[in-house]
Amino acid sequence: MRVEIQGRPTDAATAWSRLGDSDFLNREVGGGRVEMALQPNAGGAPRIVGTMGGPLGFPLHFEETHNGWVRHRWFRQERSFQRSPIAESRFELTLEPSDTGVIPTIRLDLEPSARVFAPVLSARTEACRVKWQAVLDALPAGGTIAPALERTLDGHTRGALDRWSKTSNAPIVEAVVDLLRHERDTELRQLRAFSVADRYGLDPEQTLVSMMRAVPAGVLELYWSVRCRRCRGEVASTHTLSDLTEHVDCPSCRISVATDLGDTVELLFAPHPAIVPRVNERFCTLFPSGAPALYATLPMEPRSSVEVAVELVAGSSFAFGPGGDAPDLEIDVEAGGDSAVRWESGVSGRRTVAPGTVTLSAYNATDVRQRVLLADAASNRMVAPASLVSMMPEFRREFGVQVLARNVRIGARAVTLLFTDLSGSTAMYRQIGDAVAYALVRDHFALLQGVIEGHGGVLVKTIGDAVMASFSTPSAALAAALAMRTAFDEWIAAHPVAPRPRLNVGIHLGPALAVHSDTAGMDWFGSTVNLAARAQSAAKDGALVLTGAVIEDPVVEAKIAALGLALEGFDTELKGLGMQRLWRLGAAT
Repeated sequence: MRVEIQGRPTDAATAWSRLGDSDFLNREVGGGRVEMALQPNAGGAPRIVGTMGGPLGFPLHFEETHNGWVRHRWFRQERSFQRSPIAESRFELTLEPSDTGVIPTIRLDLEPSARVFAPVLSARTEACRVKWQAVLDALPAGGTIAPALERTLDGHTRGALDRWSKTSNAPIVEAVVDLLRHERDTELRQLRAFSVADRYGLDPEQTLVSMMRAVPAGVLELYWSVRCRRCRGEVASTHTLSDLTEHVDCPSCRISVATDLGDTVELLFAPHPAIVPRVNERFCTLFPSGAPALYATLPMEPRSSVEVAVELVAGSSFAFGPGGDAPDLEIDVEAGGDSAVRWESGVSGRRTVAPGTVTLSAYNATDVRQRVLLADAASNRMVAPASLVSMMPEFRREFGVQVLARNVRIGARAVTLLFTDLSGSTAMYRQIGDAVAYALVRDHFALLQGVIEGHGGVLVKTIGDAVMASFSTPSAALAAALAMRTAFDEWIAAHPVAPRPRLNVGIHLGPALAVHSDTAGMDWFGSTVNLAARAQSAAKDGALVLTGAVIEDPVVEAKIAALGLALEGFDTELKGLGMQRLWRLGAAT
């Protein structure tokens, strides 16, 4: 059974960016999560095998027998299934040139493994037809500009942007705001500072520094991407330099990539998850938008040739070959060059082709399937390598422990930390005895944990009779603090303790380093933790103390005003941190 739908003429780049994202298309039709593995194939391209969620709610095991594309032209993906309602599936996207752009066509064929499964697959193909047609209909008409995505920035995001704007140039902040408002999630997952600077006409180094400052403000988070030196595709990523391994494997190029801070490791940014939630699951295996450096991937059967036409622009350069141990042809695009280039086993060197339509051909002289790639050899022009970033004073000041610490897993992200402590606990131990008092302390931990988790927080650890918790937003931490104080006062009133202990709370927002802890699983480390703990120590007799970073959040500010709570500022000397301005949150006025 087949689905075949067609859209109106549209812009080729726009159509490719949306329809070449088959991960997105699968999510649109409620496709199941995919788990993929690559199995070595002696002398040939690795076999792609995997498991995906099926239409009847159970996993489907498949082998991908064909996966290839030519940028702005076509994408094909074929799978065979084992012990499944589906015997085979074939997906094809084509972009046919027209007078006003390209005409997109999507075809999906599903072959049932038995007649009894035909009604289920028929319903599945109809659902795909309806939803994918809506995607095609949403593409702009040829010759028109695609309507910009409009993402609403909530109060938490505006608060984070306000904090960031105090440390960065306004044009850079405005550029990132424009991206957050109008870019699709897939484009926001891998933000390059130098690409942002190039797009908006900004100073590259200032943009990089400013985007690093956006991390402690809670606008962005940074991570390290390990790139294949050949195709520049991401083969590993981590939020911590200390988690990098010496080598990683690139499944597309079939080579082992040495981890080199100056060559294969780059700094990338993504929106903080509280601003743009991240989809970590995959809904497809290999797809064009997931490998932007690959202009073409061409499967070849044994003892066969392949020939395609691609559009190349002047000044670009490429590597053309199957990867692995086979040498590549190096291709430069310059005026006066040839209109065609051919790869065969053992052929290497450098060729020059003319801009425009170029014919690529290749011959597979082996007895196994191959996959030849056309990879952009200059896709690292906008890269901020780890070797550069790790030496920058700004990075050393904010995140230097990532470089200097050994055998510790460290990441950087803005986090809201809440500390509690019991005032009067010493007198309580003396009055009712250690055993009874300890039982009360232990029970109050359980009480607070329930409140913390009920507000989306995590109890990180307990220290003596104190609690440390983390939240994604300061408003969630504030709501939890107010609720836990009420819950604690009601709970302790039911126990014969006099004078009754009070719950002191301190909250701070800032960048913290995520470290592995054998006892806590994940702990937080750094000056943000210290200030949060010291804010709590400044709370006396059941007070709730906030730092400036917390009260400047607009959602927190609105909540305090809505509840009519009194806010009293005071200056105090904090151990190891000097004089600090804090705010004590009082009862409603």
